[in-house]
Amino acid sequence: MKDRITIESRDGAFGAYISRPKTLPAPAVVVLHEVFGVNADIRKTCDELADQGFIAVAPDLFWRQEPGVDLSFTSEPDWQHGLRLYQAYDRDAGARDVKDTANAVSKLPGCIGKVAVLGYCLGGLMTFLTAVRYGVDAAVVYHGGDTEKYLARSTGLIRRC
Repeated sequence: MKDRITIESRDGAFGAYISRPKTLPAPAVVVLHEVFGVNADIRKTCDELADQGFIAVAPDLFWRQEPGVDLSFTSEPDWQHGLRLYQAYDRDAGARDVKDTANAVSKLPGCIGKVAVLGYCLGGLMTFLTAVRYGVDAAVVYHGGDTEKYLARSTGLIRRC
């Protein structure tokens, strides 16, 4: 079962891709995209997580700027488009969106209430910021963009020699 859902956040509504496992109830994973949006690779990741027994939801992080971004990582113009979106992205609002997504997903029919957040690049940074600011059941960061800058600024955990 693959579909799209709407997340009602404190700032408005936005779309998300969802893939459900064959057996419910199940824990959930919020999958956060790179600069390419909820593209074929992110949807495939959700489908693979569903095959492993998780409810997987990929919210549209760029909904405020340009809803429905679906870019290819093999296209130079798409890279440039994604990088422009990345530069203008409101990370504070984004962290709230991720937390609102996790809250909404935890209440979905068939979810046991446990929600992990997993992110790549921009999504990795947003996973980190959401976990630090709001808490999540589990967090996985793959090559988080700008994470070191936020670690140093937000928590003082990184010290330069």
